[in-house]
Amino acid sequence: ISHELRTPLAVVRAELEAIEDGIRPLDRANLGALQGEIRQLGKLIDDLHDLSMTQSGGLAYRFAPLDLAALLRSELNGMRVRFSTAGLALEENLPATPLQVSGDERRLQQVLANLLENALRYTHAGGRVRVQAARVPAGVQLIVEDT
Repeated sequence: ISHELRTPLAVVRAELEAIEDGIRPLDRANLGALQGEIRQLGKLIDDLHDLSMTQSGGLAYRFAPLDLAALLRSELNGMRVRFSTAGLALEENLPATPLQVSGDERRLQQVLANLLENALRYTHAGGRVRVQAARVPAGVQLIVEDT
C-alpha cells in the first residue's frame, strides 16, 4: 500500500518541482497530468478506507437487480480514450441482451474500475485488454484479461 501511495505522490512532487524550477511550463497539459495523479491518490485512499471497513465488518452492501452488461459498457466507454492514449486495444465481448444480476452497483463499479486501472497500468503499449461477460449455468461469468 505504501508503494502504491508513494508512486503518484512522487510524480506530483517531481512535476511541481519541475514547474517551480521552470523546466516544465505551468500549462493545461501539465495541470491535467497532476490532476490525474491526484485522482489516483484519492482512489488509493478510498480503496484503503474500503479495505479497512471490510476488515472491520463495517462495509455495507446494497444488493439490487442490475444489468451487468450495461454497467460494463459504461465503465469501458469511460476509459476508452485512456486506453487509446496508452496505445492499448480495449476489446469487449458482451451480450446484446441484459445480464441481470443482484449486486451492489457501486462496489461492482469499483471492482471493474480497479481491474481496468490495473490492466491500463501494467499492460505495455501495443497490448490489448479484453473484457468478456456471459451467462453460464452457475450465473454470470466475467473475464478481464490482458497481454
